[in-house]
Amino acid sequence: MKTLWIVRHAKAEAIDWTKKDYDRKLKTSGKEDASKVAEKLKKNKLPLDIIICSSAKRTYETAIVFAKTFNVDVSQIIPLDHLYNADYLRYQVVLESLDPRYKNIMIIGHNPGITDFANKQAVASIDDMPTSGAFGVSYNIENWQLAATSEKQFLGFYSPNFDF
Repeated sequence: MKTLWIVRHAKAEAIDWTKKDYDRKLKTSGKEDASKVAEKLKKNKLPLDIIICSSAKRTYETAIVFAKTFNVDVSQIIPLDHLYNADYLRYQVVLESLDPRYKNIMIIGHNPGITDFANKQAVASIDDMPTSGAFGVSYNIENWQLAATSEKQFLGFYSPNFDF
């Protein structure tokens, strides 16, 4: 059995055309929202082995919030350049290339790709993943390579202000 939590990065600074989008940091309210969602997940006793994220500043900062809440060492955060503004297929390729020893993972990314990726994983769907939103799926598999074709179960959806 494998578990995946798909998360959209927390609320970031407004776009500033004099700076790179890639370098936008989290707002204080974004860090607080990510912390709320992380606490909700932790309260449900959800374990976490590794966190994979886009290498953009706001996604990495979101990963740090979740890592601290779950007592995951920052060395277990894997930032990937090719997840910056990735489409759902890139997320799927990353998921299916994971080492089978990882049972409980989190992938943090950007819209619209992260919403599309979540919708490809489970029967439940979401129109637009909100910032700090977390979408959970479990797979009845031993190897991540089988994720796309395996039996899946929707585990829930969490956001700072709404849970399902």
